[in-house]
Amino acid sequence: MGKVTVSVDDLEFALMWVSGGDGFGNRAVFRRSDGKMFCDGAAADPDVQEPMPDDADDGALYAEVPDSRSLDLGNALAFAFVEQCAPRLAAQVHAVFGRRGAWRAFRDLLDRNGLDDAWHAFKDRETRQALVRWARDEGFEVPGQPAEAVASDDTGDEDGDTPWPASPSVVDPKRGGAAPPDAAPRPQPVPAVAGSGAGLFIYAKDLERLAAFYAAVVGLAWVHAAGDLVVLRGQGIDLLVHAIPPHIAAGIAIESPPVRREDTALKFFFTVPSLAEAARTAARLGGQVLDDEWRGPGFRVRNAIDPEGNVFQLREAIR
Repeated sequence: MGKVTVSVDDLEFALMWVSGGDGFGNRAVFRRSDGKMFCDGAAADPDVQEPMPDDADDGALYAEVPDSRSLDLGNALAFAFVEQCAPRLAAQVHAVFGRRGAWRAFRDLLDRNGLDDAWHAFKDRETRQALVRWARDEGFEVPGQPAEAVASDDTGDEDGDTPWPASPSVVDPKRGGAAPPDAAPRPQPVPAVAGSGAGLFIYAKDLERLAAFYAAVVGLAWVHAAGDLVVLRGQGIDLLVHAIPPHIAAGIAIESPPVRREDTALKFFFTVPSLAEAARTAARLGGQVLDDEWRGPGFRVRNAIDPEGNVFQLREAIR
């Protein structure tokens, strides 16, 4: 008999329920025998929600959904985002989280720097991945979500530091807690990627924006960021986003929406879980997934345009 399934929608609702019920004692559990979700708390509506089973505290029968903090989706996620997508703001963000009203100040900082959309795409993706990992750790299957490779234990040196180019992850659902406001989050291992013996360069006028776009739309891991280079990794390759020298970039105009670049003989592609979701994420981040669609053996494909007009393809497997 196959594994019991739970849906991403139910997982996301359950997390919202348990994380948004401060003072209400909100709980959510999934029954291990059939994946049915039960929610309880002072805010529960008995006309809509079934009562929590009497044996819900039995961990052998039910899996209780952790809150955002336990999944490392609080302050630590904000630190990870800025380190990956806007390292120049890292000092400001760490200072912000040392004061009251940190989240409002953080959102204001993102808004002033045009990073709102990138943050929401990043947060949505990392939240979904953390929930899927939790569900799989509890023995459930989550339909429509890509399988993850097994993480390697050999990702650091003798002191435990993670050298480049070993991949850091953004969230680790088993670690729990939030990073202290005066310390940068320590990189953690992500699932190992087979290959990475190949890669491609993209030259960017806006380095951080373009790197954040590919990380969010394709789901690539941020491996390295320093100076004029960001390295993303996933699907067996490294994507190296390199800043165009300032004296050249000054003469390049990027329009909005971006104008498609036709003067290239190369086109690369990535496989995504959902073309529709990739299209929504691309649009939020200044790119576009075109409507025309073709089918190949076991997949369907669309052309896409990044925020600087580079054309690439996205594929979705046909099941």
